[in-house]
Amino acid sequence: MHRSKLPNEGITIFSEMSALARRINAINLGQGFPDFTPDQTVIKHLREAFLHSTHQYAPMKGNEKLRKLLADKINFFQNTKLNEENITITAGATQAIFCAITSFIHPEDEVIILDPGYDSYRPSVLFNSGVPVAVPSQPPLFRPDFDRIKDAITDKTKIIIVNTPNNPGTHVWTRQDWENLADILSRREDIIVLSDEVYEHIVFDGKKHVSVLSIDGLKERAIAVYSFGKTFHATGWKIGYAVASNRIIHEFDKIHQYVVYAVNNVMQEGLASYLEHVKQHNGFEVLDQSDFFQKKRDFLYEALSKTRLKPIKPEGTYFMLADYSELSDKPDMEFAIELAHKIGVVTIPLSPLFINQPKELRMIRLCFAKKDETLEQAVAKLSQL
Repeated sequence: MHRSKLPNEGITIFSEMSALARRINAINLGQGFPDFTPDQTVIKHLREAFLHSTHQYAPMKGNEKLRKLLADKINFFQNTKLNEENITITAGATQAIFCAITSFIHPEDEVIILDPGYDSYRPSVLFNSGVPVAVPSQPPLFRPDFDRIKDAITDKTKIIIVNTPNNPGTHVWTRQDWENLADILSRREDIIVLSDEVYEHIVFDGKKHVSVLSIDGLKERAIAVYSFGKTFHATGWKIGYAVASNRIIHEFDKIHQYVVYAVNNVMQEGLASYLEHVKQHNGFEVLDQSDFFQKKRDFLYEALSKTRLKPIKPEGTYFMLADYSELSDKPDMEFAIELAHKIGVVTIPLSPLFINQPKELRMIRLCFAKKDETLEQAVAKLSQL
């Protein structure tokens, strides 16, 4: 018999709960995907690309025009000085995360993961024979605890993974947060900062996304990961990009070229065409999704506040946490399944997004990247609680 490389990993909680939603025909506020289509202007540029672009391999690093435009976009929002050589197009952000970890982790190297977090981080570390080191964050928004981060660093630490805006905690890292981390790492130039910034354009209440790429003391040793799917409401595209200094991206590219080599060329042509259109006619500001999603956040928050759930207002992303302790003492997995069957709304239990699962936590996660009518239908059901 073969020996599994990930013996303790099964189906993800997202796949499990989405399958449940399909099976019982429930409203799916679990897995993070919109139920509406991308802007038709984007679709128009993609359609033209499919008709008129090459259908052969893209360059390994990606379409040069697209990479130049992405550098311009990041420079605009973050006041950085990037160029196309700092960027590699990937088959989604998750592939970029995997390649970044694979680029730098050797057996027994330690990777600090802020708990809770995206579920792909830990398996990617284990696949490379690294050691995940979970550092608890501070609820209810799960802000970073810098004393605990500092205490977790050892001679074996090689990467720390940050996610901002954070999923599932929804905290948005401030410049002060980044400077706190820079101070902690100031004597350890060998530690890479892997920054998952896929929700960069979904930040609420006047806050601004601050990228690791703009932070002195970190940008030289950082690799940031982004997602077109999150920006354009099209998670099925599975196209993203990684951004880093020349030294870091060179190591990343060595792995990327043997994982996928190159990404869908026609999609890259279409996205480059659209971003050029945006740059010339509207400005990169139109990529910001904050106002669009804040209206949905506020609707869901106000509606849940009238139930026995205790919603926690997110600072960013299109997710919202809710405390259900007034409704039940049951573990979150059991509660979420019961909720789905009882009222027909699927959510995500929070505990599977922890490496070290807290026993007393009573929280679920809801996705509000949905049509207004979908949210209204879900709220009508949740109001029964």
